[in-house]
Formats: sequence, structure tokens, C-alpha cells
Amino acid sequence: MHVKPNRLTGGEKLEDSESPDDLRKWVVDNLTTDPANILWDERERAAKFFTLAPDGSVVMRPNEKYTARHKVLVVHVGKLYAEAAGYVPAAVVTYPDLLTTLNLPEGTVYPAVKGLRDDHVIDSVDNGRHVLTRAKLTRALEELENL
Repeated sequence: MHVKPNRLTGGEKLEDSESPDDLRKWVVDNLTTDPANILWDERERAAKFFTLAPDGSVVMRPNEKYTARHKVLVVHVGKLYAEAAGYVPAAVVTYPDLLTTLNLPEGTVYPAVKGLRDDHVIDSVDNGRHVLTRAKLTRALEELENL
């Protein structure tokens, strides 16, 4: 293997081979991620915020700092893990789910959901149905950790 300076980045460039197969292997080994692994990678961080019941409902861990926005976000994170466990068929959260789980009034839940949707943290999949995608899990956990 020959090492030569890379003028553009200031770093070094490893010249192993110029074959497309070697490049393909390098990309697979170094740049490819499995979206399902994000749940595994973030499991310890996520477990600080909730537990799951076998029916797929999210049981929030007590935290006096939670605003309605944070509570709604915890439910969305929990649903991702409920889906992964096979407790629910999809990680979709509905308004009735939130009202029941959080025991908060509609006038508190709706603005929290709208704020998360407007900030592109959760996505609307249908009228009154929202989901936190795996790609946004790390962002959601960072928001929860930075209370």
C-alpha cells in the first residue's frame, strides 16, 4: 500500500487498488449503515425515557422537566421500539393514543404535535397520525437529553 498526500483535504490518501471491487468493498465496510441498527445503537439512550408494556403502549419514566412536547416525543420514540419488539405493527402514533397515554388535554397535545411536525422532528402519515422515522431518532434523543 502506498500513502500519498491528498492536496484537496490536507490528509493522506491510501492507494490500495483502483479496482471497482475494492472501492465497493471499502464503501460497504466503511460507509454503509443499516437503518435498523440505529435502534440497537441508541437503545441505552432511549431506555432512559420509557418502558414498554406488552400491548405496545409506552410507559414514560417520570421526569419533572418534561414539557408536553417532550412527552409527545417520548411516546414517538417508544413506539419505534414497540414496533421493533413486534408489539405493534407500525410506529404510528395517533392523537387518541397521545391523549390516553399522556392524560393531557387536547389543547395541550395538539400544539406539541404541531410544533414537532413543524420542526420536522415527526412526520404526518395521515390525518392525525404521526411517526418518528428512524433517521430522526438520534435528533429526538438529543432533544430529550438536553432538557
